[in-house]
Amino acid sequence: MAKKAKPPADPPKPHGAALIITGADPKEPKDILLARTILRPSVSGGLALYKIEGRELGDNSDLTVDSLTRELVHQCAEVVKGDMTRPEAILTAQAHTLDALFSDLIRLAYQNLNNFCACEQLFRLAFKAQGQARATVETLGALKNPPTVFVKQANVTTGPQQVNNGVARARESENQPNKLLERSNGERLDLGAPRSASGVNIPLEPVGAVNGAKVSGG
Repeated sequence: MAKKAKPPADPPKPHGAALIITGADPKEPKDILLARTILRPSVSGGLALYKIEGRELGDNSDLTVDSLTRELVHQCAEVVKGDMTRPEAILTAQAHTLDALFSDLIRLAYQNLNNFCACEQLFRLAFKAQGQARATVETLGALKNPPTVFVKQANVTTGPQQVNNGVARARESENQPNKLLERSNGERLDLGAPRSASGVNIPLEPVGAVNGAKVSGG
């Protein structure tokens, strides 16, 4: 009796951690090209996601580092263009997760009230999760409504400066009107031309002749 032919086996799948590098310069050394590729944020994030998510999905998953990297490149390009939908969704999901973790740790702490050390540690972890949830919500609020910053411009002059106080004061005194030459009604007093000194000597009368006093002899 002839044996049935076995169906052809499926071609082997590439290893999930294989990284496909496209658009590379063939003249560039492979180690430099590989280092530059791994240091790209999308590639390093894809490697980390594959290690985390691939462990849950198992070896039979079609998930690869290359597929994760391509999707990360797309997500990063959207954020660079100004689309913050994905980051806002991440923060919202993280806030819910941290809040659920806080509630679960609180319940575990009450279940271990007879064990002081375990209860205290659980309460500490619960409050840390609560603090992280609050910080995540605050970050989300700042992302949705950025704070307005008012900056007061300062008049700053660079370079050395020289100030001559004597000249400045002299100019200031020249510009000020002479208040002694002005009346209260705003009219200026006209003192006329300056008088010249007289050359005639006026004779002085004796004191006695003027006041009528008598001068005694001797």
